[in-house]
Amino acid sequence: MAVPRRQSQESATETDKSPREARLEIRLTREQKWLVERAAAVRGASVAEFARQAMQAAAVEAMTEQEVLRLCTQDQEAFTAALLAPEGPSERLRVAYEKYRERVEA
Repeated sequence: MAVPRRQSQESATETDKSPREARLEIRLTREQKWLVERAAAVRGASVAEFARQAMQAAAVEAMTEQEVLRLCTQDQEAFTAALLAPEGPSERLRVAYEKYRERVEA
């Protein structure tokens, strides 16, 4: 089974010109099918091409949501401050490091 290649968000929204080798079947309600057909017609695309593009865009969006960390302004500021002025190791970390060194060097 071939591993799907990862595409950038820009290329993921473009029409893929490679040969179509995989098949996906879905069942829709009559209303869903009608809506997809109407949307495809509005875009001037076939139902298959419209569905491919819509599913690909939705997949990219879902993966982006999973991979991108979004922080509120307060958290952004705290994160930036921690990066720019990191605190030194805590006492607990120093003790753990000393125990580690004693075991490794012994």
